[in-house]
Amino acid sequence: MTKAELEVLNNLTKTIETLNAKVLDLNSQSQKEKNINRILTTQLEEIKNRKDTEYEALPIETKLLKVATQALVKTISQDNWAYVDYKNKFVVPNSFLVDVYNSIDTSKLKVELKENIEKALAKKVFDSFFNSTDNDIRNALNIPYIRDDMKMSIKTHIQNLIESMK
Repeated sequence: MTKAELEVLNNLTKTIETLNAKVLDLNSQSQKEKNINRILTTQLEEIKNRKDTEYEALPIETKLLKVATQALVKTISQDNWAYVDYKNKFVVPNSFLVDVYNSIDTSKLKVELKENIEKALAKKVFDSFFNSTDNDIRNALNIPYIRDDMKMSIKTHIQNLIESMK
């Protein structure tokens, strides 16, 4: 990129930063809308008043970046970038829902629910047992003479295993 392109990009990022700062400093929604519109119009006027040769000399990537940034700022300022149209939602007929509910095999559903509940209970019991055992071992290891006894016991078991493998 040439020096002029870098300068244009720096000016663009500074402009975006000032726009963001100005938007964040506004207090009420009406003030935000008025100031954003004022800022956007001044920015557009500045772009229009620039020399055409200066704009034409920019590479296509810079032009696209500038247009995309302006479109993004405009979309965010209008608060319509995350709009959900609830008027056009799909309505599922009640008769269809009744048919689906009547076609469910409740005996299979009960078996599946029973298995899921059993698995969840078993997991909770195991986790509880494991946590309590873990806490007991940690508490025991905090006592120096128990920790030393356990080290000696483990050491003798390892030595016995090594001797039995010879």
